Amino acid sequence: MLSERRELPRAAGVALIANLFLLALKGTVGILISSLSILSDAMDSFTESLSSFITLLSLKQVARPPDEDHHFGHGKYDTLGSLVEGTVIFAFAMIIFIEGTKRIIHREVVKMAELGIAVMLLNSLIKILLSHYLSRLGRKADSLSLLSAAQHYKLDFYNDFGIIFGLFLIRLTHIYIIDPVIAIIIGFMYLKTSVTLFRNAVHQIVDKAPPGVEERVKQLIMEHYPQLTGFHKLRIRKAGSELQMDMHIQFPNGVSLEEAHNLSEHLEEDIKALFPSATVVIHMEPDEENG
Repeated sequence: MLSERRELPRAAGVALIANLFLLALKGTVGILISSLSILSDAMDSFTESLSSFITLLSLKQVARPPDEDHHFGHGKYDTLGSLVEGTVIFAFAMIIFIEGTKRIIHREVVKMAELGIAVMLLNSLIKILLSHYLSRLGRKADSLSLLSAAQHYKLDFYNDFGIIFGLFLIRLTHIYIIDPVIAIIIGFMYLKTSVTLFRNAVHQIVDKAPPGVEERVKQLIMEHYPQLTGFHKLRIRKAGSELQMDMHIQFPNGVSLEEAHNLSEHLEEDIKALFPSATVVIHMEPDEENG
């Protein structure tokens, strides 16, 4: 896990360089052939470049150990990066809606659709390669910001084929409205993506327990009966890729402090074997009722 987390800033840097290249390429061609769908995708590369830069900064913060001002580490910077990316994508969707409506009203026509098709094919290839790379690393490192970026690139890959198909239809039919309509459809897809990113980020910000984790931890604790007799006050939250949990466990009266400590350490090791990124705090208590 540690080696994957060290690779996170480099992954964000690769995404940043790729997006800057695509921004320059699609922006130039989009203006040249007057295609809103390609310009929308170029604007998306701009937002992705900004998001990749923000992700790069956030992941560098995540890699820092806890300090005197951040006792629980810097994992929430990963969540913050995902929230910023969702905000940027939402703003981008709103711009597409406005510009698409203007294009429909003013009946602007796309020129040299063949050039646009060639550029979008190259763009699709780069995006799908980025998506696979970031998704693989994001799963290994359990990074919300990288997984969010990979999801965005995967969505881009499918959107690109919509743009390519639209440009092909424009080349055949010369119907001007196809281009802005495709751009508006893309805007709705980005709007949906931004809502998903907002929801996931907010769940971490408000410390919502990750789904399924509590049940697995409870089952693991109960496997240590009858060495312990009960547990309560189990709390679980996620900060970036790190799970943070604490609990109170009860021991039968007569169990020595050393025995209780050893069992607590064994339980903590079992939890970390199940969740390698977990930080576990266990409070030991005597079982007054069954003493």
